[in-house]
Amino acid sequence: MKKTYGWRLIATCAFPLALTSWGQNYPNGNPGDWSDSNTGNPISVTTSPTGGPNGGYTTLNNLYPSQDNGPYSWFGSPPPNPSSPGPASSGLTQSIAVYLNPSLSSQQSGGVVIDMVPNATTLTPQYGTPQLWGAEEEFALAGTSHGLNINLWPSGPSIASGITSAGWYDFSMSFVPGAAGTPVTIDLNVNDLSTGDSLVGSISTTAVDAGTGTYLSENLDGSGYVWLTEWSDGFAGNSLEVADVQAAPDGATTILLLGSSFAGLAILRRRFGRS
Repeated sequence: MKKTYGWRLIATCAFPLALTSWGQNYPNGNPGDWSDSNTGNPISVTTSPTGGPNGGYTTLNNLYPSQDNGPYSWFGSPPPNPSSPGPASSGLTQSIAVYLNPSLSSQQSGGVVIDMVPNATTLTPQYGTPQLWGAEEEFALAGTSHGLNINLWPSGPSIASGITSAGWYDFSMSFVPGAAGTPVTIDLNVNDLSTGDSLVGSISTTAVDAGTGTYLSENLDGSGYVWLTEWSDGFAGNSLEVADVQAAPDGATTILLLGSSFAGLAILRRRFGRS
């Protein structure tokens, strides 16, 4: 299985008007802009006030089971990020916590991919959007009867394997710039929040040219998106609980955001296919 690339226009991305400075932190898992990956329209989600690792959580559904396609969020602030300080010279981390229970039969086959990409300071030459796709990476979760395995998608090396304990797991990507002209390094980490934030697995990779130019260190800007995709029909009963949706420059303090007023914005985004 390999990635193929295409583009399409989506609309009505939303951001909370309560956002006053760069850095987003949504402990209840709802930035207010979870959207349909086919239409770009905001979706209704269910948010519970308790039960998450730091308060509440949000339930997300597999929107198109026959297409393996779930919702996405721009961390509450779609690009071009109006609160971004410009190049994130210190680095940028994006993360989401997901509740997993590998003992459930619905999590012992199939899987889901947690896809993330940061914003960029430059425009892609073909499409004029503030994104470069070479820094996009994915956690691929695959259920088995012996536990949950996590790999670099689509067929990359293992990040963690044989996870059998139920609990909240944090999936984070840190985009680390180097010298000007060098690609961004991407550090992927999985932490078990139920055991004191202990590290379950990690891996590092380097940004590449995904057909729109190499994502260089000087291109690193504000937050991009998090997307639940390649979601197998039936995995986790087509429903997952998420929390702690966060994005901020490394070393910065994020602002707790709870409100969700909306403003529309048309965005051109990439869509995966499979072959």
